[in-house]
Amino acid sequence: MPEELMSLDRDADIQAVNYAKFFQTALSITPLLKGVLESPEKAPFNPQLNNQVAMTQLYDYWKNAHPEAGAAYWLTRGWTMLIWQPLYLAFIGAYGIQGVPKLSLVAQFQGRDGIVAGFTLTKDCLFTGELQALINYAGSELTSLFTALREQFSQQYRLRPGFVAHLLADSVLINLIAFQQLRTDLDVYQQAKLWFSALELPDKHLSALYKEPESNLWSVKRISCCMHYRRDDGELCANCPKNK
Repeated sequence: MPEELMSLDRDADIQAVNYAKFFQTALSITPLLKGVLESPEKAPFNPQLNNQVAMTQLYDYWKNAHPEAGAAYWLTRGWTMLIWQPLYLAFIGAYGIQGVPKLSLVAQFQGRDGIVAGFTLTKDCLFTGELQALINYAGSELTSLFTALREQFSQQYRLRPGFVAHLLADSVLINLIAFQQLRTDLDVYQQAKLWFSALELPDKHLSALYKEPESNLWSVKRISCCMHYRRDDGELCANCPKNK
């Protein structure tokens, strides 16, 4: 076999191992993060296709499930459903396996009970490098993906830029708080600065971070409200900005 073909086979084997590790790591966090390498056209939430029907169904699910909560809740719940998986995948790639997939093309499935769960990735090579390079790449890919999804979502439901930025900033910080137990060698605040820069988020939102007096671990006081308290069965979250 020619050396060039042998090299291609080795590269393909390495990529297969990397993707297997990526999917396994995702599943170890939650079974909702079930990933495959399949045609993204099969997924209802695909940044390259028209997702209007799927987005309407997602919004209407939460509207019908909790009519008492109002439009602010339906909008917040619907949008956060679309961004939670890609953000988790970025963190898994950067901190878990040191390889980030092409997140700008990630497509997502509609799970049960209004939950967006499960995803498909393209067979592009995972981006590898130093941690800061991984974060920069992930931030660029996420920005492209979220812009595409927001443009479609906004055709039916009003998404203010500030609202989107606040929810994303909170999601980044909350994920970092969770990861600090796994990566005690990393400073949450410094990592947050890197992610905020990569995602073009204002540094002023870093003020949501604070250290718990007793444990000396980082925690976060959200700058946005998930609106869960608007549900009949809901209440204010402990870290909600409305919770005094």
